[in-house]
Amino acid sequence: MAFDPNFADAHYDEAISELEKTLDEGRSRLDPETVRVIEANLVAIDQAIDQCRKALRNDPSNVYLNNHFVESRNRKLALLRRATALTMETGS
Repeated sequence: MAFDPNFADAHYDEAISELEKTLDEGRSRLDPETVRVIEANLVAIDQAIDQCRKALRNDPSNVYLNNHFVESRNRKLALLRRATALTMETGS
């Protein structure tokens, strides 16, 4: 069964929202260059996610696209988790 790229994943969306909020709150504790790198990587990941969604609309059963979509979302979660952990470490 193919993944539906239009179907919202409430757990994922909630986790992303919470992590982004935590990152925003701790942003001032990070070096500005670190923030720039994190933001640039998030933009690249978001672009990959958007491109996968578009491609999956045309080819929803494509295994590569489905895997790439899931991996991109996981990459975003991992980056946000590392970044928010960094804000907590530097805030101590």
